[in-house]
Amino acid sequence: MAFQTMPVFFRQLSLALATKSRVGRFSLAVLALCVCILFGIQLQYSTNPSTTVKENPVFEAITGTSDVRKSAKVDESPPFIILMTQWRFGSTVLGELFNQNLELFYIFESLFPTTKLRKLKNVRQNTPENKEMARDILRGFAKCDFKTDYVKILSNWGGSYTMNRGLCLNSTSCRLHSASALGDFCKEFKGRLATKIIHADLDLLKPLVVEDGINLKIIHLVRDPRGAASSRINYLMNIESYSKNVAEARPFFPNLGRLKPLGLLDGIPEYMLPVQEINDNNPTVRGLCQWIRENTKRSSDPLPPWLQGRYHLVIYEDFAKAPLTEAEKIYNFIGMPLKPELKKFVHDMTHSNSSDTSLFSTSKDAHKTANKWMKDLTVMEERQILKECLDVLQLLGYEPNSSRILPES
Repeated sequence: MAFQTMPVFFRQLSLALATKSRVGRFSLAVLALCVCILFGIQLQYSTNPSTTVKENPVFEAITGTSDVRKSAKVDESPPFIILMTQWRFGSTVLGELFNQNLELFYIFESLFPTTKLRKLKNVRQNTPENKEMARDILRGFAKCDFKTDYVKILSNWGGSYTMNRGLCLNSTSCRLHSASALGDFCKEFKGRLATKIIHADLDLLKPLVVEDGINLKIIHLVRDPRGAASSRINYLMNIESYSKNVAEARPFFPNLGRLKPLGLLDGIPEYMLPVQEINDNNPTVRGLCQWIRENTKRSSDPLPPWLQGRYHLVIYEDFAKAPLTEAEKIYNFIGMPLKPELKKFVHDMTHSNSSDTSLFSTSKDAHKTANKWMKDLTVMEERQILKECLDVLQLLGYEPNSSRILPES
């Protein structure tokens, strides 16, 4: 670029010398300064091909552009790994890929406390304030800075999967109840952090990269909507505290199927609104397919600049079919080796002959679990899902007609 300005420079120089005017000499000085600056940029670029002109601070000073990604220096640090998924998508199993790695600090569902925090702070769900609250939690997590009320809610959560393997090796309760103690323990991992979130989308995560410069690596886990819907039915039907709600839905089953009466299809009946999972998650088939539709990026899709190098799609059925292969891809994406002990854990976890058939077991035959919906869903329920999600099935490469029925015309 600098070299291309040289002929113009010499013509102006000749004119300035010919006129010998004060204006001519001033123009000469300005031209000389511009060429020196541009020559310096060209020299730096030619000696460092990995640096583009727009990344050069001198270029920014001249042009006024300042759109260089703020996270340029942060990218040199270990990534903050986020497993982004939905309810009953198989994320508990996938999350163990990180929980079992003692080089990572992992929190299971780090946004779980937002439900109670919203009530404490009088923030409504599905509002900008609610999203900003979630972002603040993730910002704090990225710095190992945890608030007292957040840690109190997380520590008192009855879900056994709040347990971090590293914490369990350092605490008999598998928890640190002090915010400062949890923060200090987190810092021992020197930025190697991971979490699973089921209350988020790409829109929520984008400002963390663009505005805060956090080096996110987003693993987007999706699942065949038929498998997810079947698992949600099974969940609601087997949680004792929801038996009253299910009893109100049961009379409608024969004629409507189970999805609609349980609030899992396209709307939520009033008698199901007290169910926590119905309020906290995106429970309907219509909602989960919209979430997949809006957030899924196939390998052929051009990613927006902020997401380039940060997004990895995992299809649950692919993981169930070839766990080690998919685990290798995930670890290549996050830039860490999949060590032999983790490979053994993945194999044992996904090829289990355990008799534990509980809803939250992480040791199951993954392939059988992935295909279980084919036996559990009725013809009516499959048709209902296909009506809402046919385009999503095609987007993810599923065969809508591979089961025993065809969608209704």
